[in-house]
Amino acid sequence: MKYLFHCWKDVEEQIKNAGKVFILSDYDGTLTPIVDKPDLAILSEEMKQLLQSIVKHPRYRLAIISGRAAEDVKRLVSVDGAFYVGNHGLEIMGPNLKSVYPEVEGISPVIMLIREELHREIGQIEGLILEDKRLTLSVHIRLVHKEDVAAIKGAVKTITRKHGDVRVT
Repeated sequence: MKYLFHCWKDVEEQIKNAGKVFILSDYDGTLTPIVDKPDLAILSEEMKQLLQSIVKHPRYRLAIISGRAAEDVKRLVSVDGAFYVGNHGLEIMGPNLKSVYPEVEGISPVIMLIREELHREIGQIEGLILEDKRLTLSVHIRLVHKEDVAAIKGAVKTITRKHGDVRVT
């Protein structure tokens, strides 16, 4: 695989000659800076205006892809005409489109149970953030003391195993 900017002239030429161009971007760390807490990742007004200009261009389609819930990304970006892909591709929404991967539609109650059990077991650990995204649950440990990480990983492993076919990544 080539680094994008090492072959940019070829890519630029292909974009110029394409009838339609689909622009895909992550939210956290791409459209916004990486931050310690998810709620601090705020889209700048300048970036929002750039995204709005992309959506208005007749040749371009824009999709924001995230591990966040699609509704959350849509609320944060708030650009009409864009597509929002949430929960690592499990849900997609956009103009005339709303789709959830069929195999996960009933997972919300299980995610809620896991979140409640994790909260009881390790919720008191300083710096831990449990982010419920309806179809997935993120356990943020960036602000946790290093000596607490093993306990968190152990609790996640133990609790998720009890709930059947739950995939931990």
